[in-house]
Amino acid sequence: HNTGEIELSLNADGNLGYEEFQGDSPGRGFRYKGIDYLIEGGLIMGTGPGKISDNVRGPSGVIEDDFVRVEGTQFGIDDGRVTTEEGRLDIADDNAAASNNINVRLDSYADTSNVNNDFVILRYTIENTGTTPINNFHAGLFFDWDSIDPGADNAAYDAARQMGIFEAGTSGVRVGTRLLTDNAAPNFRAIDNGAELFEDGFTNQEKWDFISGGVQTTTLNQVDISTLMSAGPYTIEPGNSVEVAFAIVAGETAGELETHADAAQ
Repeated sequence: HNTGEIELSLNADGNLGYEEFQGDSPGRGFRYKGIDYLIEGGLIMGTGPGKISDNVRGPSGVIEDDFVRVEGTQFGIDDGRVTTEEGRLDIADDNAAASNNINVRLDSYADTSNVNNDFVILRYTIENTGTTPINNFHAGLFFDWDSIDPGADNAAYDAARQMGIFEAGTSGVRVGTRLLTDNAAPNFRAIDNGAELFEDGFTNQEKWDFISGGVQTTTLNQVDISTLMSAGPYTIEPGNSVEVAFAIVAGETAGELETHADAAQ
């Protein structure tokens, strides 16, 4: 997607920004006014530490490839009916060690109008393809953010907007992940990469704790930052689905970010 202000790459397995990591795989990352602020981005979903479906790094630091494109479905970005650009992708968690039996449809929206060109909307429709209800289900987006000086980055949480915020060092640029849907409670975690992810990787227990633990760490200062914004719990009956939508929003000041996030909602 390219709004003129923001670029965000999607791939056929549901990863965001890059196929794997910045610098060693295809993708444009998440760029705001020409600068890339993303190392890695993707989905984390599940019902417990033993039943996680995701496409972000695991304990060994290697990307988990739990999602695959559903055969025969379209993938791409076209001229839109609602916004300038609209994307479509259908994936299933067929490669997960313990599948949740879900199909995930992504509808993405990016607009070039001055009012709406500082965000991209990602709307996920999650279907239960199994024969039993899926209980205590949570779904979210993980982003490992980047700046010129990652040791000077900050994180915050805007409770009124259900939005996790990354602040890129002293530049003033902020990127928010806003939960747009209100059909389940928000969960947020600001992550200190050096203390929490780099030594032992990203374990399924940590992924579960972060997507299901409510609003947890809301402020970090002067450290290398990741954020995780999710929603849940959901119960999904066989053949039924739930919708979870997020806006990835940027601004050069706190006030700009809030204005753009409100436009996204």
